[in-house]
Amino acid sequence: MTPNAKKFKVGLDEYWSVPAEDLPEMGISVVGNYIFPVEKPDDKLKFPSSSSSENMGFYATSGAIQHFVNRERPYGPPAPIRPSDQSKGFAAIQLALFDDLEVDFECLEVLNAHGWLERNGEIKRDLVADIAKIDGVCSITKAKIQFGENWEVLLLERAAVHFAEPLSRLWYAANIRSLYYAHHDDIRVGYLWAEYRFKMKMELNTLRGEKVLKAAAKAADQTNSAHIGLREARFRVMERFVPTIGPDKAAIECELRGLGSAQAVKRQWNRFQGGGRDTPK
Repeated sequence: MTPNAKKFKVGLDEYWSVPAEDLPEMGISVVGNYIFPVEKPDDKLKFPSSSSSENMGFYATSGAIQHFVNRERPYGPPAPIRPSDQSKGFAAIQLALFDDLEVDFECLEVLNAHGWLERNGEIKRDLVADIAKIDGVCSITKAKIQFGENWEVLLLERAAVHFAEPLSRLWYAANIRSLYYAHHDDIRVGYLWAEYRFKMKMELNTLRGEKVLKAAAKAADQTNSAHIGLREARFRVMERFVPTIGPDKAAIECELRGLGSAQAVKRQWNRFQGGGRDTPK
């Protein structure tokens, strides 16, 4: 990375911010900085959390992930579940990952809660008008021709582009239905639905944990800052008197001046002399 590059964090992830003039060979006209994710060392052996798995009965878990497992045979005719099958491995095809009706109902309820749907489930007429003002009236006709009965699903995607906060719950709901019904992009549907479920079930705890860590680091910095003035006062007295009366009497002098016990002052001074943590900056 270039000498002028700086790191910054967004959530739990780190990024490089690099001035555009430092990378002229990229051939892209950018005003400001390029943004690159910080690549962390990865030996490809385990996930970062190194969570152990529990595989029992109809459920398998690993860390924050939990799945229902169909213990019947994944291929060929179904077979009854045997006790010996309860602790065996399984294939991904046996995981109950996706229920079309569950996904559709969830997304419809979110869209309805935000007032984007009529009582019969159709897109609000005033929302169609708002989209037409931006995309043009002809865009509505093109959507009807290209997507047939799913034209409203496509318009809800456009509404999310214009009126929803990116990656918000409303944005996910509109885009998941559009990917499924209009674009027929099953891979993106599955990926976004997995993210949606993570944000519903686990993201709050993840962010709380990050907040606790940041608060602890801030408290440590504040505590350290609060003691800087006291340390500096002690060291000024010690530096003045140690050459003439020695560290023991100099520490007593600090105590007489209300700078803490002589014993504590002397221990801190000794660490300072040895280049330890108490070295003033």
